[in-house]
Amino acid sequence: MSIGDKVILSAVIGGTAEALWGGKFANGAVTGAIVFTLRNSVQLYVTMSQCITQSFSEFFCFKFTVRLCA
Repeated sequence: MSIGDKVILSAVIGGTAEALWGGKFANGAVTGAIVFTLRNSVQLYVTMSQCITQSFSEFFCFKFTVRLCA
């Protein structure tokens, strides 16, 4: 499933839930799409931060080890 498909699915689920509770389908659809997009963005940021932190850590440990051995 592509990201676009997941956004659409989240919009449909959000809209359906809103309509079942007596609200407007469009409001729930927009909310569902926005929540999915924001959550996905935060997950991507956290993953990238972890990757960058690990890369810096490995780089500095390697540099420190090389200086000790030289």
